[in-house]
Amino acid sequence: MPWVRNDLCTGCGDCVEVCPIGAIGVSSGKAIIERDKCVNCRRCMMVCPRQAIRPDSEDPSLTGGMGRGAGMPMGQENGSGRGMGMGRGMGSGRGKGSRRGGGGGRAMGR
Repeated sequence: MPWVRNDLCTGCGDCVEVCPIGAIGVSSGKAIIERDKCVNCRRCMMVCPRQAIRPDSEDPSLTGGMGRGAGMPMGQENGSGRGMGMGRGMGSGRGKGSRRGGGGGRAMGR
């Protein structure tokens, strides 16, 4: 569903006029889209002169925001977990160990 980027919206009302179901209004000089009424026709996005009405793919409240920080891996707790690989080595190392992923060798170039 479209959303309004308030820092760009001037409250001109063009989006209100083109909305076929009346899901958009203007309050305090900014457009407001009623998400439960919106049918995602995107006419408001096409008519907005400031491009203040944006697609939901750009909505920070849906995408986790645009701030900084260290995320936590999904599905893991306290950094525990197991790898999902087959365990087969693919490099040519030197030293003891088998070619089938037994390890023990040093990486080339060190």
